[in-house]
Amino acid sequence: MKLALDASGSRVTATRGASAACEICHEPVRPNCGDIIPPYWSHLAGSDCDTWHEPITEWHRAWQEAVPEDRQEVIIRPHRADVVAFSGEIVELQHSHITPAMITEREEFYGDMLWIFNATFCGDRLSVSFSDPAADFGSAHAQYRWTRARESIAFCTKPVLLDLADGQVLRLLPPPGGLDPRRGKGFVADRLAVRRWMLDGTDPGWRPTAADIAAFAAARSARTSAVIADLAERCRKREREQERSAEIALAARPVATPAPVCGKCGEPLVKFDGVYDCPACAAATVTPVPAALEAEPAPTPFPAAKAPVSAVAVSRRQFTIVLAAIAAVVLLVLAASVL
Repeated sequence: MKLALDASGSRVTATRGASAACEICHEPVRPNCGDIIPPYWSHLAGSDCDTWHEPITEWHRAWQEAVPEDRQEVIIRPHRADVVAFSGEIVELQHSHITPAMITEREEFYGDMLWIFNATFCGDRLSVSFSDPAADFGSAHAQYRWTRARESIAFCTKPVLLDLADGQVLRLLPPPGGLDPRRGKGFVADRLAVRRWMLDGTDPGWRPTAADIAAFAAARSARTSAVIADLAERCRKREREQERSAEIALAARPVATPAPVCGKCGEPLVKFDGVYDCPACAAATVTPVPAALEAEPAPTPFPAAKAPVSAVAVSRRQFTIVLAAIAAVVLLVLAASVL
């Protein structure tokens, strides 16, 4: 922690040999004054009573010093807010890794807040570019691409600012589907302008401005209207061409010859084997079947019985079999005698 309470109850920074107490738990804290890390207070037990604390860095100190000390490390029990802006918003300065669960927990606790993530060390992994604002409304925003980005930023629902290495701050513009820390759009302002906003509420002058966005939106709306009008005209032209094609096809279609009708009854004739006939007249000339025949169906004939085999035919068959057997025995005997 940067500030602690001295014996008189005043908030003081850490100096060599000084003694103070924690503002949250009122336990004694000791000063840590080295040559590399900025001076800070730490608990004698070695663990901070605020579970959300993280080691203080020069980056933290630079942002906190943008506001008076009474708006630095403001106690909102049981936690310690990094900065309270002029508007009353809590500003969370995040340098180290943070999990999605911790992001959700802090946003629910603080409510009206915003994030400032340290991206000064990203170098070429984080690039920001501007397109021609007159080309398209979408390209009026700053385009960013972040290689090996902080994936947990995707879980932020409060405004997110990235502190860039070139003295600028990028405010991410969340799309409808949520933040994508790897690529997206945003607004850019100078770091000093954002610090001034934290101090006295002065508009940081995010680029492009609201007037620029309105002008870009009007230009895009005019271009969209022209495109829609052109598309509607082409649709109407295509419909006229389709109607003309349908008329030509209908005119080229052969006229169907009406079917001939019977001169006697006026019913249409039916062509069968090349001859037209009137089904109505043919049905009227058919002799009606007697009712007795219609009521009693014709009996079904039984299948004819097979004629019995005679005894003479059986004797002839047996005789033929015996003769064939004798002939076979004679042939075998002859064959054996020859051998």
